[in-house]
Amino acid sequence: MEKRAFIQRLFAIALGCALIILVSCKSRQTDNTEELARRTSRPEAVIVKTVRLEPSTFYHEIISNGKAFSLRKAVVPFKVNGIIEELYVNNGRRVKTGQLLAVIEDFE
Repeated sequence: MEKRAFIQRLFAIALGCALIILVSCKSRQTDNTEELARRTSRPEAVIVKTVRLEPSTFYHEIISNGKAFSLRKAVVPFKVNGIIEELYVNNGRRVKTGQLLAVIEDFE
């Protein structure tokens, strides 16, 4: 009999613990702050500032990582070695066939 009473007590304790856990894990209803704000606020006129768009120079520097590759590449070999005295074309500019790119001081 004692064993049966012990099992009944153990079962009652386990059932009580399970009920406490189930009750304590009940989800609480949270206040919806967006809904509360909508109910309490009065509709007011919204002021919107408009600006006419015009082309202008973009003065801000944009920094980005990556690699850029051109579709075509030109190798410009020089027939002489020397120091460039004058440079007529900046990096990235378009050039035409026969256009003078630079003047080189010939050491030979």
